[in-house]
Amino acid sequence: MPLAIHAWQPTRGSRPQQISNGSTQMPSDEHPDWQDQRKKIIGLGESSLRKSYYPELREKMLDLEKKNQALKSAYENIAETEEELRANYEELARREQAVQESEWKYRNLYQFAQVGLFETSFKNATVVACNKKYADLAGFDSIEMAIGSDILALYVNPEDRIEVGRILKEHGQIENHIVRFRNHRTKKEFWGQFSARFDVNREVAIGSIIDITPQKEAEEAHRESERLYRTLVETTGTGFVVIDAAGLVIDANQKYVELSGHERLDELLGRSVLEWTADYEKERNAQAVAQCAKTGVIRNFEVDYVSPKGLITPVEINATVVSYGSTIHILTLCRDISTRRTSEKALRDSEVFYRTVFNTTGSASIVINRDTLIIQANERFAQLSGYTVEELAGKHLWKEFVTHDEYQRMKEFYHARMKDPVFAPSSYEFRFITRYGTILYCIMHVAIVPGTGQIIISVVDITDRVIAEKELISAKKHLEAIYEGSPDLIFVHGSDGHIIDVNENVLRAFGMRRDEILKADPTDMSGSGYTTEMAFMHIREVLEKGQAEFNWVCRRRDGSEFPVEMRLRRIESVNERGENEPRVLAIGRDISEARRAERALEQARKKLGLLNRVIFQDIQSTVFALSAYIQLSVSSRDEAKALTYIDKEAFLISKIVSSLNFTKTYQDLGIHPPKWQNVGQVFLYAISHLDSLKIERRMMVEGLEIYADLLLEKVFFNLVENSFIHGQRVTEVSLTYRESGDGLVIILTDNGVGITDEQKSRIFEQGGGRGSGLGLFLAREILSITGITIRETGEAGKGVRFELLVPKGAYRFAERPKGNQ
Repeated sequence: MPLAIHAWQPTRGSRPQQISNGSTQMPSDEHPDWQDQRKKIIGLGESSLRKSYYPELREKMLDLEKKNQALKSAYENIAETEEELRANYEELARREQAVQESEWKYRNLYQFAQVGLFETSFKNATVVACNKKYADLAGFDSIEMAIGSDILALYVNPEDRIEVGRILKEHGQIENHIVRFRNHRTKKEFWGQFSARFDVNREVAIGSIIDITPQKEAEEAHRESERLYRTLVETTGTGFVVIDAAGLVIDANQKYVELSGHERLDELLGRSVLEWTADYEKERNAQAVAQCAKTGVIRNFEVDYVSPKGLITPVEINATVVSYGSTIHILTLCRDISTRRTSEKALRDSEVFYRTVFNTTGSASIVINRDTLIIQANERFAQLSGYTVEELAGKHLWKEFVTHDEYQRMKEFYHARMKDPVFAPSSYEFRFITRYGTILYCIMHVAIVPGTGQIIISVVDITDRVIAEKELISAKKHLEAIYEGSPDLIFVHGSDGHIIDVNENVLRAFGMRRDEILKADPTDMSGSGYTTEMAFMHIREVLEKGQAEFNWVCRRRDGSEFPVEMRLRRIESVNERGENEPRVLAIGRDISEARRAERALEQARKKLGLLNRVIFQDIQSTVFALSAYIQLSVSSRDEAKALTYIDKEAFLISKIVSSLNFTKTYQDLGIHPPKWQNVGQVFLYAISHLDSLKIERRMMVEGLEIYADLLLEKVFFNLVENSFIHGQRVTEVSLTYRESGDGLVIILTDNGVGITDEQKSRIFEQGGGRGSGLGLFLAREILSITGITIRETGEAGKGVRFELLVPKGAYRFAERPKGNQ
């Protein structure tokens, strides 16, 4: 502000006043008029002044002049000082405003910066100050909530906290340190660029965090892109090489290394591409490199490379220049055109030999126009059709040689082919009609002659193949029927030993579903003592030697076991990938019946031996008696006694004949193995030999089959005959059955007089009957061959009751009956 200058009178002893800011202030705002004073002094009279005041006045005036001069100087200094103060004040005001503006900008920058700024205590790692961006990055809703929080909680990796603290303590600052942080609220991780300095005096760290997640993701994407690019370069079938303007190799993929005739990239780096260029191509290749460096591009340049072993590989080169400042690189794609050159040569050769091939090919071929008119035909087509080549060309239409329906289908294919060959098949089967009306199965291959609209058709007679395929399909169906209908157990094992298929009989034999068997372990389906390792041992043996045969014991779902005879053979098959894969065909045959038959035959042989001994003894005794009676009759002179002896002899002879007839009946005992027999049918056959029309029969054995010797019919015959002979009043015979805990009981009853208790214990013994004593004895022996026992449990006076006890496993039902008990 301007300084105030007050009026001042030059009185004795007066001095200028000092202002508060240190400058001199004059008493008055006006300058004293020294000339006017001088005139007044002069007017007093020169004489009086000279006399009394002059010396003093002069002295005062001189003094006043000095003071006046001093005051002028002071005034001028004050004016300069005032101006300087004014300028200083204005400068201070400007600086103060600049500071305020700077502070405002700083606060705005601090608060609204997109970089997280913070100040944290080094003692307890709590945040002392921060901006809004830091609060957002850390996961706090406001700055106030962020202040006081633990900055160490931001770190994902505890090792990063330790590393940052160590660097700050050792170096006092840390610059652009990449750290993985975690948002407090969302728990989402992000990459941060961390910078800070350590204020030793205040023991605080002042720093910033920049979210560089997008950059990191971009870098990762860039690296992934680079990996993909490198993978593409390395895996493409095209050679890729980067050279400089002089033709020296900077980088290349493996395909180019192979094209150059080398094995490793380091064999090429820094070397000129001319080194593996054929001598006759070096100059031309050098010119091409120079031209590419000059023009920036080269296309479809062909050159021959030669390997260190002298192998020549023709390549096609397409190159483009890429500049890096003043440096240029030439990016080059090289493709092996050996196949193309071979194809081009083959094409030229095919053009030369086209007509020869057309006329001498083994396929019947013709060329037709859009109207299906045959333009040209070869000799093979002429033979197939029954015409001559001259008769075909220009005189017959293609549609004459195909059926109407198939010609319509060919027309549709033709129109589709003319629009786009992709939408029509190029080969398909059809029926060919010869000149004589014979139908042949053929396959035709169709191709359009480019630019002409003409079509080349090649026809191959596949009649024999079609017939063979039909026979193969028929044979396959037969094999499938055999496979599924076979009484054997058929398994197909993979090379790892596990079951991959079975026939229906396996499902029935084991009582399991197909999916259960395919998942089952061999132990689950094998009897006691038979393990998975044993099964796999046989599988390995077959895979090595081609075959194996052994006996095995299987176990059904219900736990029952049965023996099988296994025959394994190695077969070659094709898997779903089209690869040959060995498999094992295992055929198992249930030998339970064979085992039973063996035991039955052994038992039958024993029974037959017993029978032979019994008959032999009986005949021997009879012959001995006969011999005695013959001697008596010869030596007797009494005619009456002689006649009695002759009657005895006749009876003994008839007994011998009866024994021989009996032996003839049972001579087949044990020769044939037992088999499954339908009880109802066998019983009807048995009584058909008797006069059964006078009696009523009742049968309730529908579907029942038992495993017995083939003389089962004779057993029923003997039992029923016994009722007829000894039952006296038999008018009814009944055959039923019931199941028990031990097996099944077949019950044969009549309504005759029955058998007394005394006879029950010996009717099945040899000679225990009332006749020959062999009928029921042999019935028991025949049944016992397969483990069947017989007893009589009837009540005397009410009829006989024969019970045949059939053990489990020796009976079955062809069709399970309803209501039989």
